[in-house]
Amino acid sequence: SCSKKGEYRTVLAGRLSDETQYVLKEAGINPERFTDKYDDNRPVILVDTHNLKQLPHLTKPENVIEIWDHHPDGNESDYVNANFRNYEIGAIASKILDELWKEDALDRGLAILLGSAILSNTINFTAPASTQYDRDMFLRAQKLFPFNDRYVNGLFRSKNAILEADLRDILLQDLKRFEINGRKCLISQLELFSAKDFLADNRVAPELFFLKEAENADFFVLNVIDIQRRKSYLFCGDKASQRIVEEMFGRTFDANCMEFDRILLRKTDLTPGMTRVLCDE
Repeated sequence: SCSKKGEYRTVLAGRLSDETQYVLKEAGINPERFTDKYDDNRPVILVDTHNLKQLPHLTKPENVIEIWDHHPDGNESDYVNANFRNYEIGAIASKILDELWKEDALDRGLAILLGSAILSNTINFTAPASTQYDRDMFLRAQKLFPFNDRYVNGLFRSKNAILEADLRDILLQDLKRFEINGRKCLISQLELFSAKDFLADNRVAPELFFLKEAENADFFVLNVIDIQRRKSYLFCGDKASQRIVEEMFGRTFDANCMEFDRILLRKTDLTPGMTRVLCDE
């Protein structure tokens, strides 16, 4: 929570990624563990998502009173009591920073948190969803923290720490589930400073197939982003998933991988493309 004077309480309910730990250390914020029992009857504010498929613990969507998001893949009608805000921007952190700025409630810690989120979400403004608005809000954060090359390089390099985990955990780290025209679709996104070592792992396609079968899904696509090279690599572990991706982009796979000389995002490229293909069938 945050007051007009900039006083806020940060609590942690899950596990922190290395990237988040890097940001919090620089911001001087040590979040306390959220130990309260989850109460289904509490009012809820959703930030950065409104797709019920991504919110398995939200059993009473009627208790959601506010939504701040920038994703097109949810259903506004699921939230009958919510004040709904969904913006076509690269990072919802940009809008939150804007609101705090207007209330004179943006301090150094919040500037680091939100400015870093803008950089991460827009992949340093190279992602297709990046907007001038995101850049303008980041400039406001820079008034309170310099975001020099040392910090920014460390932020993106910290993403590669995930490669120390088990492959299955890596693939599940940022997995989202969608139902499109009656089909269960899984799309995982892996953002790495350098994807070189991961691309050489011949276990990826078999593991994708295993997870697809375990989830009883129709399709599973993995999007690997190489930030340093500004490329994307799409992986599938089965022919059905490959066929959908080939129809989406009018290209064929080289073995189990399709390489792009630009960054693709789940939000702007994969989910809309899969929706188009599956709804045309």
